[in-house]
Amino acid sequence: MTPALANIAGYVELCKAFLLAYKNSTSALASTDEWAPEDLKSSVQGALILYSRQLNKAVSGQVRLPGRIEGYSNNLLLAITLPLIENAVEASPENGEVTVDVLVDESVVISVTNSFVGAAPDNSIYKYGTTTKESHQGLGLPIVSRLVGSYRGGAVSHTVTGESIEFRVNLPKRLT
Repeated sequence: MTPALANIAGYVELCKAFLLAYKNSTSALASTDEWAPEDLKSSVQGALILYSRQLNKAVSGQVRLPGRIEGYSNNLLLAITLPLIENAVEASPENGEVTVDVLVDESVVISVTNSFVGAAPDNSIYKYGTTTKESHQGLGLPIVSRLVGSYRGGAVSHTVTGESIEFRVNLPKRLT
């Protein structure tokens, strides 16, 4: 396969993974009272509840997001944040906490922070096929990183501080 075809195949797999994740999340959330797709904050709160239920984990959550972030569709922001939230819930210990925040200044910074016990992951977690979880394929963070990186100045990073890990998504501020 030529490098160009491999690149196209990678994008097709990226799209398929996002569509499947979004379809599964929206269909599961639609059957609950927590779903409001036009409202970013409600959608993220619903996702936290959904992932906690699916993983049978007692994880508390705080969501400090507006209903909409100017310049970006809620669908795009959900495609970026849902994999991070699922990872955060899964990586949190029982009775852990997940927090989702946004800061809009010269850029848009979305952070997903969770309780964390263990060794700090290195940057290889952003490469396809790298996973720290059993029965996972290592697609979530690479897809998020690639999607965010498609915006000039967009980046995903992580830091471990004490007993928490934070994933930060930096997007350029867009005017509508």
